[in-house]
Amino acid sequence: MDKMVNKNNAELAPISGLENMDSEDIAMPTLYVDGKMGIFRNSLDEKEKKDQVKGVLLTYNKGWKYREGDPPVTKCRSFDGQTGTFGTSCEGCPRRVKQPDSKDFCKRVYDFLFLPEGESMPYILSITQVTSLGEVKKYLTLFAKKLKQPLFSAKSVISLEKTKNKQGYEYFKVKFEKGEDLSQDTQAKLEEIMRLYRFKKSQEGEEVDVESDLEDPSAPF
Repeated sequence: MDKMVNKNNAELAPISGLENMDSEDIAMPTLYVDGKMGIFRNSLDEKEKKDQVKGVLLTYNKGWKYREGDPPVTKCRSFDGQTGTFGTSCEGCPRRVKQPDSKDFCKRVYDFLFLPEGESMPYILSITQVTSLGEVKKYLTLFAKKLKQPLFSAKSVISLEKTKNKQGYEYFKVKFEKGEDLSQDTQAKLEEIMRLYRFKKSQEGEEVDVESDLEDPSAPF
């Protein structure tokens, strides 16, 4: 993590014809959980499949997302459970309830700004599984109540654990493990990256790709 990229001044190797490229031109990958296969999938690289990821959680957003397809594509999202992406009302929306003939419905989501081990720019780690939300909250509580430290004060290991419900159905849920503590100097660098992404605002009227970079006026990173 010694060469973490400043969002506005990316240290990218010069390539002919791409000399003006910086981190603003790069789509942010999303890691999302495939609860049936027990893997993390990469929105920008379907060949990349991991059962464990290591790195630093910087911060997070929460809300609701409606996704369709495989790989899933976000069609609508809400941060307050009242208004969707395009100003539509969530009240009475049929997608809020799971339908018998469809696996796609609006789900509670935690989107973490995540810096994977060995990477210089962050990803989004998106967790929507109902069965994993308890683990998310326990991990956040560990830092907020017991340690009283920011998420980026230590490395994290996020893995998928096979489990079984009362009906005998097997599935995978997310497990969090705190890793080694990080130095104050490293934390300062991580906090700078977190703030650059957390508080960036898109330009007024700019079309927002809610899946790839989430740069919505009310949705930092």
